[in-house]
Parts: sequence; structure tokens; C-alpha cells
Amino acid sequence: IVKAYIQLHPEYEYSGSEDVVKEDIKKFAKNNCAPYEVPKIIEIVEELPLTAVGKIDKKVLRTIKS
Repeated sequence: IVKAYIQLHPEYEYSGSEDVVKEDIKKFAKNNCAPYEVPKIIEIVEELPLTAVGKIDKKVLRTIKS
């Protein structure tokens, strides 16, 4: 299952709920990505965890509860 963790831009303001934003992201992915790349689950996080060298820490992401 493809799961996407999204960190919104700090200045981004959305009207409505997170569900609307998630649906917009899915629509964008369906129009711009191969079908196997479209995430089934989208999680919006405050901040993406980084390693000491500045890369996304995937191990920490896997521990985040939905």
C-alpha cells in the first residue's frame, strides 16, 4: 500500500477540512502519476522527521500513528 506523508507549506491556508486537501492531493496524483504511484493513504503531518544529515527519517515515519 502506498502511503504519503504530507507537510503543508507554513503559509498554506485551506478552507474546509483535511479530507478536502487529501482528496485534492489524490486527484493531482491520479492525473500526474502512474496508477501504482498514487497513494491509498495520505497523512498530513506538522513536520517531517529528519535524520542528522537532513534526509527524511523513514523509520520514524513508520511509527507515526494515523
